[in-house]
Amino acid sequence: MRKMAYTMAKALPRLGLLLAVVLAFGMDAASASPPASDAVVSTHAGRLQGADVGDGIRAYLGIPYARPPLGALRWKAPEPASPWQDTRAARDFSPACMQPASPWDPTAEPVPQSEDCLYLNVWTPAQTSSARLPVMVWFHGGGLMVGSGSESETQGTALSRKGVIVVTVNYRLGPLGYLVLRDLNKESPHKTSGNYGLLDQIAALKWVKQNIAAFGGDPDNVTIFGFSAGSTSVSALQASPLAKGLFHKAIGESTAQMNPRAGIWHLRTFAEAENYGEEYKKSLGAANLADLRALPAAKLVQSPYKFWLVEGDGYALPQEVHDIFAEGKQAPIPVLAGATANEETTLATADMLSWLHPRTAQDEADFKRLYGEQGAHNNRSVSDVILWQMREWVRLNSLRQGRSYLYYFTRSPPSPRPGLGAYHGAEVPYVFETLDAYPWRWTAEDRKLADIVSSYWTNFARTGDPNGMGLPYWPAYGSGKIMELSSSPAAITMPRQEALNVLDGYFAREQAATPKAK
Repeated sequence: MRKMAYTMAKALPRLGLLLAVVLAFGMDAASASPPASDAVVSTHAGRLQGADVGDGIRAYLGIPYARPPLGALRWKAPEPASPWQDTRAARDFSPACMQPASPWDPTAEPVPQSEDCLYLNVWTPAQTSSARLPVMVWFHGGGLMVGSGSESETQGTALSRKGVIVVTVNYRLGPLGYLVLRDLNKESPHKTSGNYGLLDQIAALKWVKQNIAAFGGDPDNVTIFGFSAGSTSVSALQASPLAKGLFHKAIGESTAQMNPRAGIWHLRTFAEAENYGEEYKKSLGAANLADLRALPAAKLVQSPYKFWLVEGDGYALPQEVHDIFAEGKQAPIPVLAGATANEETTLATADMLSWLHPRTAQDEADFKRLYGEQGAHNNRSVSDVILWQMREWVRLNSLRQGRSYLYYFTRSPPSPRPGLGAYHGAEVPYVFETLDAYPWRWTAEDRKLADIVSSYWTNFARTGDPNGMGLPYWPAYGSGKIMELSSSPAAITMPRQEALNVLDGYFAREQAATPKAK
């Protein structure tokens, strides 16, 4: 059983990195199969039998949305799942995609995994296929290295009680998901490589568009949402020309693909990614692509090399994501995004603390003033960079699309680990109303906040506006106010304004200095 720790993603929830915090403590995720039922639906590939999980919710687990990416399909774009004849039982989660031990918590219990991992899960409250309920598709965090769609804190039973269909998705990770290699470029019909995990996410959204009506969902009202690396993926999906029309709203929690030097693994140009891929190949003793494809997947993911989304690949992300938004080329949809107050408490590692690279005397002076003698390598800078990313995403989106909303989560969960505050991914169990995934001393205030936050998210999925009856009013971005999600949620002025002003100038210079194109 996998530990919730993988939610690093919670921490970078993982950053997309999920719950570094969860990663930090590790908790066994619920994986027991729900009771049998006669809940059968017909998809384009075949019939599925799900299970009742209580309160009128049915779950369909381990649904293949693409062919297993094995053998010659390793490092290929996903292909549609093969059809089946008999009714397929959909009552158990699939294995997670191949991944190493958590870099945030090496003691965490390994999660069941396989290279055959392109599956998704559906929770639906619909009693008929004509219900046309809003659909929310979740992309897990974990730094694009670890995580899965079956983590206990992100299972959809509770959230779907609010009248939405919840879908969670596995996608390829690490080198299997993001390797760029010259030999792969040559064999690709698009003459490019990398971003296979992003292409998996797009394939899952195509599956949703084609099949979700059978579960009572509205294929014309799909919201994508994610945390940490999952949130970064959401921003990239909004920028990708390949994903346009597959979703209609986006929610991001703690990190976005908004600057080439803000990523945890030091985002590279496409040419740099090619060179990095060649180094990785040689490190494994592989002379060519055939050698790489012959290696066991477990050996591939245990390498110390780290992989990330690649911008400027000429296909999935033809430009940097920030440039796509700055030029108004992103999908014109409502966005809700935000950060927590203490992102740094579970992300403060050597990798995290190198997001800022002062290049001028003014940079040095600014960072020393903001962060003390450690300057850019102070923990607080991690939180400020993530808040800047989320504000920048919302700001740029609001210039082209009217409805955009920004939050700042300040509630400190009752973690047994002292001093974490509102850590990276702290809001995730509130969003899903899965507080009891952790055996902590939750209070009535925590449960009330979870009801409020999940209502904001589902309202937004329904209409593109988080506001609703009985909820504190959340003004749209541009009003001068953002929403603080705390024990007493309220609209506030932008926090950390001086730091954000400094980062505006710094990141503008970084953008200008970063090579463009492939």
